[in-house]
Amino acid sequence: MFIQRRVAVRRRKGVAPLVSPPPTEMPVVRQDRRSYSERRINQAKRMWQQSESVSRFSKILLWLGDTIIQIHNNSPDYIIGRTPTCEIILNHRYLSHQHARIRWQNGACILADHSRNGTYVRTDDVGYVHLRDEYIFLTGRGHISFGLPIGTCKENNLMHYCCQ
Repeated sequence: MFIQRRVAVRRRKGVAPLVSPPPTEMPVVRQDRRSYSERRINQAKRMWQQSESVSRFSKILLWLGDTIIQIHNNSPDYIIGRTPTCEIILNHRYLSHQHARIRWQNGACILADHSRNGTYVRTDDVGYVHLRDEYIFLTGRGHISFGLPIGTCKENNLMHYCCQ
């Protein structure tokens, strides 16, 4: 109440208010008015439809430095992050506790991002993609970077993959 009174007094004296209006040149972002559950259901439907058109693979090879990991299509989800409960543990300052998840759906390998900084993927097929709370179907060969763009990250933080 005290702050409101002070702002009102300043306005009467001709001094600018404490809170300025937003600049007019900022783009207006349209909010998605659907509920969270509707958006998740629609995302699951799109994912199911897209997975039917993606090539089928039996395994994916991931390598980071000297470490090589094989994930078969009957494997459970692999979580990548800093927490000791993750299946793939990386020590990187831009990596979230549970940064991303690799899973299989209908024979297609999916990389889903669950982080604040995002995941960068460069594939032979699609090209360069920045994921933020999104997913991508991994096909062919490519590179994955967690939290930093692929060109700026060091080689020891760049994960390579190959679908077979």
